[in-house]
Amino acid sequence: MKKLLFVYLAACGMFVSVEAGNALAECRVLSANPTYSAGQLKDLTCGTNGTLQVGGGPGSATAAAPTFTEGSSGSLSFDLIGNLRTTKGRQDGGEHIGATEDEGYMRVTGGLARTTTFGSLTSATSSTVTNVPVGPKTFVAQIINATSETKAATLTIYGNLISSTTGGIALCTITLPSTATTLQLQDSCPITEVNFPYYFYTATVYTSASSAPLTVYANY
Repeated sequence: MKKLLFVYLAACGMFVSVEAGNALAECRVLSANPTYSAGQLKDLTCGTNGTLQVGGGPGSATAAAPTFTEGSSGSLSFDLIGNLRTTKGRQDGGEHIGATEDEGYMRVTGGLARTTTFGSLTSATSSTVTNVPVGPKTFVAQIINATSETKAATLTIYGNLISSTTGGIALCTITLPSTATTLQLQDSCPITEVNFPYYFYTATVYTSASSAPLTVYANY
């Protein structure tokens, strides 16, 4: 579409009309991609359907990921079924749930309750030292086997700053009262949000003629 522009020429006291057309970007229509030499200027080219050609596309598809050297330039990389290759970076913050923190997996939803099991006892002594993830948790004690007999236990859960059963801070005490002809006794501590790098428990009372295992679980 063309427009007429009217300009008033003050010096002549007259009007003149100037015809102005729309500016159009033109490109050469080619059926194949052209090749160029270093330093050559590239004009605009279009495919036979009128689509502007902008080069070889945003990336290339290869069976294996490409490798580069310092200073190399690159484009997007796709596998042979069109998936864009990306690299997952490490996620910091939150609670790591992989085997090691270097894996970087982070829990972002509550999920199911999880449990860390302490070593079992069959006498009035201390357990081995155990690590428990940070956050709110409760401790559950259980003495159980298939023998119906009198069972009882009293134990204290400790948090410690060092990997040792010496010292530590008492977090709670669980008493499983003496009960005749029973297979199982269970009880738990109130929820605690106090966190330590190490935990253990010490049983001051243990009763089971058949050596039923006394075990503590941290639930979180």
